[in-house]
Parts: sequence; structure tokens; C-alpha cells
Amino acid sequence: MKAGPIHANHCATSSVVQPAAALAGYVAATTVVGVGAGTTTNPLKNCTLASGISLGAFNTNAGQILALHYNINLVPTFTGQSIGALGCSAYLTAGLTALNSVNDAFAAAVTLVDHSASGGSTTQSAIGAMNLLLNCLNRES
Repeated sequence: MKAGPIHANHCATSSVVQPAAALAGYVAATTVVGVGAGTTTNPLKNCTLASGISLGAFNTNAGQILALHYNINLVPTFTGQSIGALGCSAYLTAGLTALNSVNDAFAAAVTLVDHSASGGSTTQSAIGAMNLLLNCLNRES
């Protein structure tokens, strides 16, 4: 099963830099709905992060999500692999277990971004923990 479209509320401050801008550009370029308060020509317009979320951590998370999306869809046999089988059990977060798949990790990461806009429930620690997991899943072996 391939990862679904990236459909998160990709909001960030207007000073956001790569890779978050690349993720937002990918969302806009593929006309996926839900780019927050922006438009397909300026998906980051009028967006701010939830209180306490570091822009750097958010950018890292956005880039890792994009990388995982590509890995799931482009690397043969990657989709459906379990987190444990990939040796990433030490970084479990967001209610995931070693038996969950990379696709489940993708969905959990997108949920964090969905709730990272101003007023959202995503925390800096949740993004940091997810960054560790996604970094492990996306590593080259």
C-alpha cells in the first residue's frame, strides 16, 4: 500500500526555509488540498507555528516527511516495512509500535504537522521525537 497524498496543514512562518518550503511547494504543485491559510501560489501566507515549536525542528520534520513519502512510493519493498524490521524501535513515538509500518509512521508524522499551526496541539517534544524516528527510517543502509 502506497502512502496517501500529503494533506497536512502546512503552515509555517513567512520566513520558513527549505525543506519545509519544498514540502509546501510539493503540496501546491500536486494540487493536494489543505495547504492551510495559503493558496496554491503562496501556501505559507498568513501561517504561524503553534507556540513553542521551533522553526528548525518543524523544517526538519517537513523534510523528513517528504523523504519518507518518496521512499514509500519510489523504493521497491519499502512500503509496508515494519519500524522494528528497519531497526528503528529505539525511536518509537506517537503511539507507534515496532510492528507498525513505515506507512503508519508517515500518517503519524503528517498528523503532527496537521496540528502544528498556531493554536494547534503539536508540541516541540513531539516533533523532536518524530524527527528521530523519521531520521532512522529514512537513513541509507
